[in-house]
Amino acid sequence: METPDALILPLDVPAGQTATLEVEWQQPVQRAVAIDSSNASELLRVYLGGGQAPPAVARVLQQALELQSNLADQRKEEARLRTQHAAWTADSARVRENLNVLRRTKGNAALEQELARKLATLERDLGLLSGRLVQLSETSAELEAKLKRLLADVSLQP
Repeated sequence: METPDALILPLDVPAGQTATLEVEWQQPVQRAVAIDSSNASELLRVYLGGGQAPPAVARVLQQALELQSNLADQRKEEARLRTQHAAWTADSARVRENLNVLRRTKGNAALEQELARKLATLERDLGLLSGRLVQLSETSAELEAKLKRLLADVSLQP
């Protein structure tokens, strides 16, 4: 029986005699390794390169490393596109403000039309870029889920 302060192990001992109870503590050790960093991925590559991984585990880890690499590429592209989206959003706001100023003054019809075309182009491109960002986000989520399922039952224990 276990209490917060003690562990009680019953042992029947006949009156006037002694008995020995050997207790061996065992505690399973479980370690989790996250592979969402380049250091962890490199560690797994070294482990696989050592040839000590069981073949089934090696196949799963190799697939996981490939998925992780694809996911890293997706995230880099998403970051690049987010930077581009922010720049185009700022351009759009600037053009819109300039267009508003031109609308309040006379004699700038040609420039106003040019800025209106530029604003329309920026808005179209922003819409396309937003769609691409959504696609990348969905693909990243799919890769993460696939990676999680792949690694769910991997054990490096013999």
